[in-house]
Amino acid sequence: MKFLKDTQSSSCECLPIVENKKLNNWPIQLRLVSVTAQFLKDSDLLIAADCTAFCCSEFHKKFLGKRKLVIACPKLDDAKFYLQKLEQIFQLNNIKSVKVLRMSVPCCGALSVLVREAIKKSDKSILFEEEIIDLEERI
Repeated sequence: MKFLKDTQSSSCECLPIVENKKLNNWPIQLRLVSVTAQFLKDSDLLIAADCTAFCCSEFHKKFLGKRKLVIACPKLDDAKFYLQKLEQIFQLNNIKSVKVLRMSVPCCGALSVLVREAIKKSDKSILFEEEIIDLEERI
């Protein structure tokens, strides 16, 4: 067995490049996104569970497109905080549509519930869509 020698760490850009495509917005973690972030205005939003990008080799190509990305984990993060934050995002911005991308594991189902509830509480009419990825990357 060979071991790698010590390597120097390299710096990364603020907007990561994946598959020759850049993210459309930054930050992407829901906790860090301002409810009045300019990129949210008049947007189509992809709210993805944290694990999805790691389980789908063509995440950008299949799901992101021109959508603005927000990621969250309903199991590890504060769901009550996220519900309130999403409700504010939906109230303060003209969100055209929301696609939730989640894994087929039970804990991920809470993300869809949070988003649906936030849309309902916001009193906005926002198109909702959900896609579920299983562990074999089938959609």
